[in-house]
Amino acid sequence: TGLDVMLVEQDSDFGGSLLLQAPGSAWDQWRIAALAQLRASPRVQMLQRSTAFGLYDGHTMGVVELAAPGRHDPALGEPKQRLRTVRFGAVVMACGAIERPLVFAGNDLPGVMLASAVTTYIRRYAVLPGQRAVVFTNNDMAYDAVLALHQAGAQVQVIDARSQPVGDLSARARALGISVLAGHVVVQAHGRMSVDSLQ
Repeated sequence: TGLDVMLVEQDSDFGGSLLLQAPGSAWDQWRIAALAQLRASPRVQMLQRSTAFGLYDGHTMGVVELAAPGRHDPALGEPKQRLRTVRFGAVVMACGAIERPLVFAGNDLPGVMLASAVTTYIRRYAVLPGQRAVVFTNNDMAYDAVLALHQAGAQVQVIDARSQPVGDLSARARALGISVLAGHVVVQAHGRMSVDSLQ
């Protein structure tokens, strides 16, 4: 088709992990501005509600696109799904950052989850995973989940492996009066059907 860029996104809105950022944050503003620029370009086609399921020889990709809600109508020739076979000059896999879990005994107990999962529950589905939370981290990115928990009304305790946590997000957490225990780590979570205590 002569396009420069084709974007494929499984969710109904583009942005991946950026969708979990606080509304109005610098990341959220960048996402909105970048999408507006892409939508305005006649050289870009955005396939929402789509999944790329295979990458084959010669930069050929299989893409399945679901019809938008209310659009599926066989009588009008509107299919429920559309299979696209697309050949690209180049392919960029932008799957988003993968959060690595911190390893400690009992980290598979119900209630132990990644910080990004907590942020997803709160910001995307308006669900508070618990009234009390302990966030164990070794970097500043987990403080975004800390701030989301605090804003949603949870009581939050932070355990930071760094002896001197630095960064804008950790400073904002402290300014809100959130307790930060620096230079400590979690070695074990105790409990059976939930986390009862930490060591």
